[in-house]
Amino acid sequence: MEHVLPNILDMRTVLIGFALSSLLCAGVMAALWRQNRDRFHGTGFWLVHYVLLLLGSSFMALRGFIPDGLSIGLGSPLIIAGALAMLVGVERFVGRSGLRIPNYLLLAAFVALHEYFAFDHANLNARNHLLSVAFLLLNLQCALAMFRGHDQGMRRAAFWPGAVFAALCLVCLLRIGVDLAYPVNNDFMRSNSYSTLSVISVQMLQVALALSLVLMLNNRLVAELADEIAMRGRTEAELRLSEEKFYKAFNASPDMVALVRLNDGRFVEVNDGFSAQLGYSRQQALGASALEMGLWAEPRDRERLLAGLRENGRVRDWEVDLRTRSGIVLNCLGTSNVIDVGGEAHVLAIVRNITERKLADRIVRTRLRLWEYAADHSVRELMRKALDEVEDMTGSRIGFFHSIDAERNRVDPQVWSARTNATACSVERVGHLPLERAGVWADCVRQGEPVVHNDYAALARPGGLPPGHVPVLRELTVPVLREGRPVAVLGVGNKPADYTDLDVGHAVFIADIAWSIVEQKRSYEDIVRLNAQLRSQAMTDELTGLRNRRAFFLHGEEEVRRARRYQAPLALLMLDLDRFKQVNDTCGHDAGDRVLAGVAAALRQNMREIDIIGRLGGEEFCILLPNTPGQAAAGLAERLRRSVAELEFPFSGAALRVTVSIGVSELGPGRETLEAMLREADAAMYRAKSQGRDRVLGAPTPGGPV
Repeated sequence: MEHVLPNILDMRTVLIGFALSSLLCAGVMAALWRQNRDRFHGTGFWLVHYVLLLLGSSFMALRGFIPDGLSIGLGSPLIIAGALAMLVGVERFVGRSGLRIPNYLLLAAFVALHEYFAFDHANLNARNHLLSVAFLLLNLQCALAMFRGHDQGMRRAAFWPGAVFAALCLVCLLRIGVDLAYPVNNDFMRSNSYSTLSVISVQMLQVALALSLVLMLNNRLVAELADEIAMRGRTEAELRLSEEKFYKAFNASPDMVALVRLNDGRFVEVNDGFSAQLGYSRQQALGASALEMGLWAEPRDRERLLAGLRENGRVRDWEVDLRTRSGIVLNCLGTSNVIDVGGEAHVLAIVRNITERKLADRIVRTRLRLWEYAADHSVRELMRKALDEVEDMTGSRIGFFHSIDAERNRVDPQVWSARTNATACSVERVGHLPLERAGVWADCVRQGEPVVHNDYAALARPGGLPPGHVPVLRELTVPVLREGRPVAVLGVGNKPADYTDLDVGHAVFIADIAWSIVEQKRSYEDIVRLNAQLRSQAMTDELTGLRNRRAFFLHGEEEVRRARRYQAPLALLMLDLDRFKQVNDTCGHDAGDRVLAGVAAALRQNMREIDIIGRLGGEEFCILLPNTPGQAAAGLAERLRRSVAELEFPFSGAALRVTVSIGVSELGPGRETLEAMLREADAAMYRAKSQGRDRVLGAPTPGGPV
């Protein structure tokens, strides 16, 4: 049986209704796209979907009035292309990426098979199956895109469009089943009632789809609007919190913060730090200008600041000196920015008091300067340098730095500042001063802590000033303590303003540093002196004062290397006292020591400063003669022999005499080291002894006698 249900409407009427509903939906989608194209992706493809539905249904409704190539060949492909456009739009809207290339291949395959069954092998049932399968696959992907992988709010909004896509899939499945059970003839306009009902169902579902898409988009707009409202609420709360924090930070900041009108320089707002550091209350500052209040220690700084603000709109890290209400000048570092407040230009200035930091930096630099200065200056010069630094740092006009002998309870005047010496004081310098006779400046020593006299004239016992002493207006004295005992005292005076705790701290610090350097310098000088003594003792023969054996070899080897390097002549004399053992045995060792010392004195008297004289041990002496050939060395040796022979040493009412035997050698072939020269000279000396003593022998030239 071909028709189970009566065909109430013909297919052409249904298709015309389908085209009209598609036109209406396309208009809705066009308005939706125009309003939301910058906010949401994919709405343009929804419009394309309904436009293609409109074209496809129109071509199919006009069958018999337009060529079959348009009606049959384009109608269904346009509808499938529209479904593909809807899939692309849905995926872009929900932010998912689907199977693009397989779907494009699906469209291409559908078009090819549809054209085959439309013209080459006309078969309406085959075309209906192709249309239903392709439509099913595309709508199934749309349904899955709606139902899968979104946040909870998005899934709720996408439920109804997903349900419509699912319904379209169900219609396609039913259409496939009905077409298999009840095949139609090849006249599309005379299709059975099931085909007509399926087209009507698709038409109604497409209208429902358009409405559900509108609802989904509106729901998303509402959700985003709610998010924006919530975000704005959070932003406003954060802004209120930020304003509260700013207000608290504005007033709680230890820095000076002020808001000033740019056109007249009057304060609009100041914080507590401003009042605390500059001494002006908020009521006193508001409405006044910094120029009127006298805050600028140097008014030209104001002009430089204004020039920088006009040029750049801000000035960062500008150093300026500000004067407090009490007249104290503060070193400050500030940052200023031009800001708009109520349509009027203002300057937001944040200023930090860096007076202590600059003084601390200066103390560090002073410490380094003192260490460098100590390297090549005396202790007294170092103490004066430290005192001058304290004077300059505290703004004083006079100063002294004395040492204390606590065990003897007295002051040892050491150093007055350069300014005191030059201009301030002509009092006669005295030596040690008993501590009990010292004036009130010594109270710091007696009390073991700094003392400040800001009104010196009002003291009950100023102690009296010696003639020529400059009048004292105010003074600051600090003791230098070591292990609880005073070792020095530093004092400065006549600062134009009162001394402060900051002045005390700087004076204590510099005095302690300077005395530490003095102690280290003295210790270093003692070590250097002791090392020199030890080095001298280690290199000097105690009895004669000549170089000992070790020193002679050290200096001798250096001289040999020098002579060989510069091809200079070098000679060596080896001396030995004749029959010196008899002197010790008959006259005693004391007499022998006097003889050795006397011979050593004679050697020094007859030698040059460049000659190296050493006592090798016992009665043996050695002399190295730089820049001296062997022949000249032999003549010098003869003069030494005669000089020793003429010496007389009183002993037991008689004159004790000694003689020497001398061997001479010269640097040359076979005698290229100090050891070789010593062997040669030693051999020559013993030959002289064997030939009768009291003579000179040697080899000034290889193999030749002297």
